[in-house]
This record gives sequence, C-alpha cells and structure tokens, in this order.
Amino acid sequence: MNSIYSKRKFSNFYLPLIIGGLFFYLLATIILIVYLKIGSDANNYIKPVFLLLMSIGCYAFETNILYKYLKNAPNVEFNDEMVIVNHKILLWSDIKEINLTGKHSIKGFIFLRLPMESLALTFNDGTTLIMLDDWYSNLWEIKSFIQDVIINKKTNYETEEIQYELNKDNNQSYTIYQRNPIITGLGILLLLMVVSILGLCIYFHEKILENVFFLSWIGFIILFCLFFYTFLMSYFSISESYLVICRQYFFWKKKKYFKIDDINEIVIESNRNYYLRIITKDFKSYLYGAYTLSTKQWKEIISQFDQLGISVRDECNLSKYH
Repeated sequence: MNSIYSKRKFSNFYLPLIIGGLFFYLLATIILIVYLKIGSDANNYIKPVFLLLMSIGCYAFETNILYKYLKNAPNVEFNDEMVIVNHKILLWSDIKEINLTGKHSIKGFIFLRLPMESLALTFNDGTTLIMLDDWYSNLWEIKSFIQDVIINKKTNYETEEIQYELNKDNNQSYTIYQRNPIITGLGILLLLMVVSILGLCIYFHEKILENVFFLSWIGFIILFCLFFYTFLMSYFSISESYLVICRQYFFWKKKKYFKIDDINEIVIESNRNYYLRIITKDFKSYLYGAYTLSTKQWKEIISQFDQLGISVRDECNLSKYH
C-alpha cells in the first residue's frame, strides 16, 4: 500500500508566515517595551494603557493568523484505502464527491474568503477537506494519484510529470494575442506615475540629491512598480499543437511552449484584471497575468481553445460582453 504525504510550499506558505510573524511579534514587542519604559506615571495613565492594548492586540492577531494557517493547511497522508488528516482517518469508501480542480474558499478565514484553485474532497459524514494549490508543492501528484487509483481504479500508479518546452523552433502557424501596453489603461497609469515621480525629482533635485536615502527609496519604488506591472504583461500565441507564453518586456525570459495535448483545462480568472491559468494533465497549474489584452481578444482565445477541444472554465463570464 503506497502512501503519498502532502508537502507545504516554502515560498507560498512558510515564507509569508515567517515575514508576518516577525513583523507583528516584533512590533508588539517594541510597543510593549515602550509601555514598560514609560512607567506608571499618573499623567501618562491613558497613554500606557493604550500602548499595552496595542501590544496585546498585535500578539493576539498574529497568533490567530498562525493558528488559522496551520489549521487550514493540515498534514495529509493519502493511500488507496484512506485519507489521514492530522491522525483522523477518512475512508475512500465513504467518499461523496471529488473535485480535482475548481475554486473553493476556506470558511472562517477572513484572508481567504475569495475562492482559490484547490482540491476538494467531501465525505458522507459531512467532512470536507480543502487543499489549496498555492500551499502544497506536491498537490499535483496527489491529484494524479486520486485520478488514477481512486477514480480510474488503476492498480499500478506511476507519476508522470509533464514539462513545458523552452524556445522551441517550429514552422507552425500561430495566432498571436498581443496588445501594445502603452495604449492600455494600466500602461498609461504606469507611465503617468513614472513621469510624475521623475518630474518631482527634477523639480526638487537640489534637496533630493542631498538626501541619498530618499533618492534610493524613490529609485526602488520606480523599479518595483515597473517590475511588478511588466511581470503581469504576458501575451499568448496559439497553434494547433502549442500554446506559447511570451513576456512583453522581459526579453531574457525564454518562451514557454505547452503542448495542446498536455493541457487538461484552461481557466480564465480575474483579480481586478484577467489571468490565464493552465492546468496540465498531471494537474500542475501555471498562472499568467495578461493585463494588456482586450475583452475581445480574451473571447477569441476562448473560442480557439474550444475549437482545439480544450475545456475552458470562464470564471469572468466573458460571454456576457458583446
């Protein structure tokens, strides 16, 4: 009886917890030290009590966040007979519903009210196990195991990892979905922001040049905004055999070629702007922001995938736009 154990991602799970924990616990400790130093002077009675409440609040807030994260990202063991969640045994014979893909939200967690891509298992006793794709590094392997062993009843399970190709040369005909970012709302906003900051720097150049720290901070803000927004400006090329992911400005980034035959599902999702999520047949998930594409182009992308026989989950309901 082979078992698969869940593995939490360091970058998406542990790192935010470490950064958040250090920030709030350090802030709470600093406030507490200030409170203790002020002392119990009658003239400062209100101020120390307020600081004490702030410190306690920061400690309580971060402790609650840590508890919620760990509670909603349990250690799980999967085998062909049962699922073991924090020592609780759930039998596959009692399974009611299996959702290998789709958006689900975690109840009781204010920071995760928005549905996220996940695995959802519902059992006859009402127990629901939700595992977020972003939190587990091997969730694709777990989904593949469930697909092959539990759903398709295969006796021999072997993990087959699908890899995309880089800068593949071929002579196929591609339909390119691209738009000049400068003429989009996001591009104009980014350009105005950079011009405004540079204009202020030129106008106050004498004072700014005297303050190296302030000059460095301004440079950091500009570079961060440029990197962040250009990172979200992908565009796509589609042929009968490949979906190609390209970057607008990151010329050093190699193009990624996904075989059409390896794609299980395409998801069009939104977080203020549209994203394209690729779910391959081994249940690996890749998300790309394409802020510059128009609604018309997104509808054309959906239509072309439909013609290629690829399932498209349109979470943005683009069909309502004419």
